[in-house]
Amino acid sequence: MDAKISVIVPVYKVEEFLPRCLRSLEEQTIFAELEVLLVDDGSPDGCGRICDEFAARHTNARVIHKANGGLSDARNAGMDAATGDYFLFLDSDDFLRPDACAFLRGKALESGADIVIFQLQEVYSDEGAALPPAFPPFRIADNRTLFSALANRDRGMTEIVCDKLFRRTLFEGLRFPVGVKCEDAFTIPTIISRAQTALVTGERLYFYRQRPGSIMHTRGDSMVDDRVAAHEEIVRMARKKYPESLEAAKARTYHIRIVCLNAILDCPHFRTHPSWKRHIRELRERLPDLLRTKHPFWLPTRRKAYAVLLCVCPDLALVYERIRFRERRRHLVYK
Repeated sequence: MDAKISVIVPVYKVEEFLPRCLRSLEEQTIFAELEVLLVDDGSPDGCGRICDEFAARHTNARVIHKANGGLSDARNAGMDAATGDYFLFLDSDDFLRPDACAFLRGKALESGADIVIFQLQEVYSDEGAALPPAFPPFRIADNRTLFSALANRDRGMTEIVCDKLFRRTLFEGLRFPVGVKCEDAFTIPTIISRAQTALVTGERLYFYRQRPGSIMHTRGDSMVDDRVAAHEEIVRMARKKYPESLEAAKARTYHIRIVCLNAILDCPHFRTHPSWKRHIRELRERLPDLLRTKHPFWLPTRRKAYAVLLCVCPDLALVYERIRFRERRRHLVYK
């Protein structure tokens, strides 16, 4: 008997997009062999009804109705109810390629990998997109190399869970942290430390919808705090188990700090933003270590110079970033 995949779908305030997500599950070539867990996270719109109607049509689908607890809590509820050998996380405003689950199961069984990593394709509507050619799959043979790939964002390794199929045992005794954003980045370092092998495929199997109201596009005080804290978790894991990746992990976290400060900087009256004083103070305190940290991708010389400018004169940094934004936009228009 082939291994079973539990597809865990947290659902909250996506009534407009949920039907496309569910249709992509029905279109899976091995749909009857999947376990579909729809977690209605106290959604105030018609999502609960849509989930119930879907489950009424399919014996392999179940709906979990619960009080609103956030994305982590919904995923945890799905995992607690799951019986599959593998977990696949699907956000309810996104959708899958029809052969995604069959492809992933085949690769997992063929390779014996604990994690199968695939590619996402950004979309802006219910339609798919023209997909670039896939690159040949390759194997990552140990968790030390896996963690290095995470710290360097190399070999297709990201800190998100929606581009991966996981062996269930990786989550034993582990759940997503509740009450924080960027929950993936808090969890992935531990998962990586438990995995022995991963297979990276070049296939784009997941259509990742871009919309202004999604969690990833909602900027706020807690998002900045949690994003920085999540990447500090990668640094802590490197110090504890993978010292050879510490420099890359630190460089990546400094890069994220600068990205987050830039997001605040672009807000009107940025100096009054709740997170500004705290995060600019922390960057100033850590600036000497940032300048000593060596990483050509996360902290090239130009980025270090910008960090100094940001610490010394934020108003000039804002002017510089806006000029760069206009230049990037002009390049995209005339490319």
